[in-house]
Amino acid sequence: GSPDTAFFGSSVGNNFPDSPNVSIDNETNDFNPPGSNPNDPALQRKTHGLLAFDDFSIDPGLVVVSATLSFEVTSSTIGTVTAYQLLSPFTETSTWNSFGNGLTLGTDIAAAGSNSITGISTGPLDFDVTGIVSAWNAGDFPYGFGFINTSFDGWDFVAVGEGAPVLSVDVAPIPLPASGLLLIGALIGGGALARARLRA
Repeated sequence: GSPDTAFFGSSVGNNFPDSPNVSIDNETNDFNPPGSNPNDPALQRKTHGLLAFDDFSIDPGLVVVSATLSFEVTSSTIGTVTAYQLLSPFTETSTWNSFGNGLTLGTDIAAAGSNSITGISTGPLDFDVTGIVSAWNAGDFPYGFGFINTSFDGWDFVAVGEGAPVLSVDVAPIPLPASGLLLIGALIGGGALARARLRA
């Protein structure tokens, strides 16, 4: 399935849905008009990132064992990037203003992040998102991921085409009560692990 990506800046009402890269930054002037003053506070903005897979589903009777988001990073960061569970859906027309004031903890995204990584280099990156995908599987806000960077040193990743994010999910059958384990184990030799991958 194809990922939907978007990111937006805090001082403007537009977003960048067609950008080949998503940029997540605590303060940036990367998208200002040429010749503008990079030190102008009015032009400096935060950018938050959004990512969702439009056809994600897990068959009933399966549980999530692990889930990993794989990225191709095009701009490193010294900051801490945190993945959050989105609590509301987004579209390619979503903006900083349409979310109220960017991604707000406890309102637009979960109050606590699922996983954080500090100091990200360019190249391949795997992000553990097992907690978020497990919540989706339980029917809890299956809207996607939100990303926030603590640093002015922006984190960028490929958004479309080759190198776009891939979600890999390992699943297994829901464990049976102890009374049924011996019978089922004798019939099918125990549970099997399966993997599903969603990519651009």
